[in-house]
Amino acid sequence: MELLRSPCSQSNDRPESEAFQFSILHKLPLEIIMCIMEFLPSESTIALSLTCKHYLRCFFEQCLAKMLSSTDKVALLELLAIDLRDQIACSACVRLHKFENVRRYRDSTYYSDVSLNLQRLAIAQEPACVNRDIQNQVSKISGNFSSTAFKMVMKMYRQQAPTSISDLPKIYRLDSDHYSLLQSMSREANTTKMHSGISIDAEDFIIHQGRLMHRLQVVYLYRKKPDLIRLPYFCVPYSHICHHVYLQRGLRTREMESKVTQRSQCQSCRTEYSVSFMNSEMYGPCAVVNRWKDLGTGPEDGIWEAHCPILGRTQEAVRSLESRRRFQQS
Repeated sequence: MELLRSPCSQSNDRPESEAFQFSILHKLPLEIIMCIMEFLPSESTIALSLTCKHYLRCFFEQCLAKMLSSTDKVALLELLAIDLRDQIACSACVRLHKFENVRRYRDSTYYSDVSLNLQRLAIAQEPACVNRDIQNQVSKISGNFSSTAFKMVMKMYRQQAPTSISDLPKIYRLDSDHYSLLQSMSREANTTKMHSGISIDAEDFIIHQGRLMHRLQVVYLYRKKPDLIRLPYFCVPYSHICHHVYLQRGLRTREMESKVTQRSQCQSCRTEYSVSFMNSEMYGPCAVVNRWKDLGTGPEDGIWEAHCPILGRTQEAVRSLESRRRFQQS
């Protein structure tokens, strides 16, 4: 919290009387203000002390000295972020993050997934929120995605939300901030040549009814060669559906002809998926994997926690503990 202790620039300061009158509580005696502050949490008392210079001098330092836990500091940052339209509070880093630096908070900026091993790309130390995302395997949702970007895009969306029916079209303008960030996280069709065929994948993010949705489609096409068309097994291009569901990679080619799996849903998180198989005239056997994820309203949402292995296990442990307590009490 050293940033709050640093002296403010005096060049653009208003006169003391003018600055003080901007506080809505300036007519109350200081004794009443101090009585009110005794019943407020520490983050609220600091926020109150920032409303004018008079309060700042009176009790800012003593309030700041009480901010000992990281939980209190994050709560203060959340209050400050309300009035900072281009920043969000990060609970992992215990600091504010600006929207313009969103690329700093993706693990793809620091690491590359080579042969299933994380390879370091940058010398700079990655932020704590990136390490948290690596532990929760957030990159398996999307390589351009992060929990910090999730929180940023949802704040942008809420700030640009329409206040009336007539303002509704404005939310989907192509030059809106949240739409631009959604586009940067999405990816058009990308073709990868492999020794036995071609893999094509595409993904996109949208916000529907206040929740972030992600769609991924992966298509794998075999090259039509005599020695490949008679392969006994077909390798599914994308086996990871979620942390609870994995597709069987080896499927018999005879069983997959004209076979289409219906849309299925994970029972532990909000993930739906489907796999379809067909024979292409140009390439022979091909598989299409579609996956849809409802990520929730933000990284503090229980919907999001179910998508993360560590957060999900913690959530299940808390529910199990609560159920045992209720059982023991009964």
